[in-house]
Amino acid sequence: MVGRDTPGKNSTLSRSLNHSSNKIVDVLIEDIPLKSDYPLYSFSVPVELEDEIDVGKRVFVPFGKGNRLKKGIVVNISEGRGDNLKNIFGLVSKYKIIDENGLRVLFKLKDKYYIPINSLLKKFIPLGKSKKGEEFIVLKDGYENKIKENEKRKIDCVNFILENDGSIKLNTLKKFFSTNLIKNLENRGIIEKIYKIEKEREITKKDYKNISLTKEEIKIPDKLIISGLNYVERWKYYVKKLDDVIKSGNKAKVIFPERIYVDDFYDFLPDEIKKFTYKVTGEFGKKIREDLFQGIEDGYVKLIIGTAFSLLLPLNEKLIIIDMEDRFRNVEELLNVNIYEIVSDYIERSDKKVIFGAYFPSLNLTLKAKRENIEIKKERLHLKNIKIIYNREDLLITPEIKNVINKNKDKKIFIFYPRKGYFTYFLCDECGYVEKCPNDGVPLTYFSEKNKLVCKICGFEKNLFDFCPVCGGITMKFTSPGTERVKERIKKIYKDRNVYQLDESITGGSKKKREEIEKEFMQKGDIIVGTNMILPLLRKVNDFIFVFLNIDFVLNFPEYDSFENVFYLIIRVLEESEIKNSKVFIQTKFPKNIIFESLNQKNPYLFLNEELKRRKESKFPPYAKYITIENFDLSYTESLKKIKDNEDEIYFEDNVVKIKTKNIDRYKEIFDKIKFNSRIIIKEF
Repeated sequence: MVGRDTPGKNSTLSRSLNHSSNKIVDVLIEDIPLKSDYPLYSFSVPVELEDEIDVGKRVFVPFGKGNRLKKGIVVNISEGRGDNLKNIFGLVSKYKIIDENGLRVLFKLKDKYYIPINSLLKKFIPLGKSKKGEEFIVLKDGYENKIKENEKRKIDCVNFILENDGSIKLNTLKKFFSTNLIKNLENRGIIEKIYKIEKEREITKKDYKNISLTKEEIKIPDKLIISGLNYVERWKYYVKKLDDVIKSGNKAKVIFPERIYVDDFYDFLPDEIKKFTYKVTGEFGKKIREDLFQGIEDGYVKLIIGTAFSLLLPLNEKLIIIDMEDRFRNVEELLNVNIYEIVSDYIERSDKKVIFGAYFPSLNLTLKAKRENIEIKKERLHLKNIKIIYNREDLLITPEIKNVINKNKDKKIFIFYPRKGYFTYFLCDECGYVEKCPNDGVPLTYFSEKNKLVCKICGFEKNLFDFCPVCGGITMKFTSPGTERVKERIKKIYKDRNVYQLDESITGGSKKKREEIEKEFMQKGDIIVGTNMILPLLRKVNDFIFVFLNIDFVLNFPEYDSFENVFYLIIRVLEESEIKNSKVFIQTKFPKNIIFESLNQKNPYLFLNEELKRRKESKFPPYAKYITIENFDLSYTESLKKIKDNEDEIYFEDNVVKIKTKNIDRYKEIFDKIKFNSRIIIKEF
């Protein structure tokens, strides 16, 4: 690197932007406002860095008129003289954090789903708090002859720099002297801006004994689905395959939807595989990150297990395992993109193989398997620890559930109850009929300000009525849930039990508070009432009782995929119950619902077929694209309506827009304009 060393530990000062090589790089700037579709900028490569530069490496670059120091990722290298371009200042790290294939996937996702590329970077690449680059001000040679005696304030600035050994941080200098004064001295050649870049830590390479290689090929198809086995049984299968991969001289990744299972699977691994394994579950410290990339480069990291955050790391793996595939659909980190699409794009143009594992595959993967003829290693689901309880009287707690709680004083009891405040739906207390939208088939929501039933998808409105259109009953009523109400009721009934509550209203989003409640419940709790937040606790308890006290609320949620959400929520609990030899009870007013019928008959495909039929009739994915735009700029309303095709459906609700269409491309121009301020969620199969 061109420059000079100055006193100070681990520091290099880059002074010059001269001596360019014949290489030009396109750099994706990491931290700039999301106002550019392609925040790519071209820079020259100094001769000193010509042999070190590579696609996927992070660099320091001068950005903007003031040459502010920014970090970026090299996405392309070309030959040519960049005499009119600025030089990059140096490398943030000597390691690649992503390869060309990973970058291709990110840009493809950006174009297809209108997601700003910087948002994708933060979701899929461990940038973290890496090596720092800071701006310094130093005095130039001959500065004494360029400043006048009457420029007292400027003389004070020069003396201040001299008092700090001739070099001071720009931010520190700005605390005492104005930006205009500093700029004036810089323009007159009295001072200059240089950059201090922290040197990388020396890493001691790990010394592992050589593996006895078999050089045998991995005997699985390019894509394979493992279905019907609980995750402990699947993990046994994975371990055998991973052992084959490592012994054949190859590498692998295992990806989970939640970090808790990353830790569990790591503990499950035999020691001979652990020593080649790295866990990656999110942002981590500089030391760990450097060790990881050093291990990837030197080849002693053979296996990475982690969340989706680790999927695009440049391991050059042969095998990717996506476990608990059915649970990725609700992972916020994936934005609105399904895991199957990301992995399929990633393995395209390569010889990588992928295994998708799930107790029961997602609706999306089941369809893909049929369309693409993907091989499925299928076992029949047991589904033996489940009982459906008919809540005929619409009671908060039926006598059957009370009896279950009474009989199981020695077991931990989990009661699932959705959090309050979502919505209120309208049903018949006699036959269980729920009033639904004639256009979309989703339950209508009661809006008190209108005193009407409203569809939250299309805006359809209907006046309240007294008589049930199915049974003629006169007991139409509103239903709305609340975990706190359930907890207080249970505490009154079971005064000798320790009852806990776990939901967002209790934790306030605090991870520490959540962990405190979990720990206390595990030590001395009997019953816990909560939302999805109680689900991770199931893996810690043997022989538990799980009660869905008001699954009807989620079942009647005003979204087109509410049935799908309920089905896979139950599947998740049933998988844990099979492993832990536990029992599951579902209290419902709708025992004939296709979900419960399919579970009773131990045939989940009954539900899938019926769900697809329903969606086809209502024109929802996979038979149409369903787009939700949050924080929509209403000034584009008329433009949106003009673009709309006769078959498209567009609904407005405050600043949220919902679109059903078979052709997204016609909306591309508007999406490109609003995507930096709005959140565009595209659901398709």
